[in-house]
Amino acid sequence: MRYSKIALLIFGAGLVVGFFVSALEVTALERPTALLIVGGIVLFPIAAAADLWRAIARTRPAKPKRRAKKGPARQTATPRRRTRKHR
Repeated sequence: MRYSKIALLIFGAGLVVGFFVSALEVTALERPTALLIVGGIVLFPIAAAADLWRAIARTRPAKPKRRAKKGPARQTATPRRRTRKHR
């Protein structure tokens, strides 16, 4: 419900701003306020679909991770024996 909450907050903010714009009769802010309200209404179905997609993805079992193929065994460098020089 993450994205749905954001869309509803946008819509609600538009309503609150719209109330004050209409009460104070500020004509310059009427159109941006209406766009804010419409934006929230348009975004809500998209947000609901995104939330549904996330909920479905969470209920599916996770795919098992593939293990890396084992390559040839690495040879560790063993210290070489020093040969004594005969005098």
